Amino acid sequence: IAHELGHLKAGHVPRRDEALRDAGTASTLAAIAAIALAAGGAPNDAAVGLMVGGADQAQRKMLRSFRYDEAVA
Repeated sequence: IAHELGHLKAGHVPRRDEALRDAGTASTLAAIAAIALAAGGAPNDAAVGLMVGGADQAQRKMLRSFRYDEAVA
């Protein structure tokens, strides 16, 4: 219980919501950029790589934030 109270005291709930929102935004932007790249005639591998890479980076950033919150709590 003390650990979970630590999350509440440190304000991690709003931070987690923000991290999730930011990751979603970054993934969406990567997908839009990939679509634009493909529409511009770029090789499919480049567009897929951009989309997957962007989503992966967003997820890694979100997980870093979660790990930090766990260490603090």
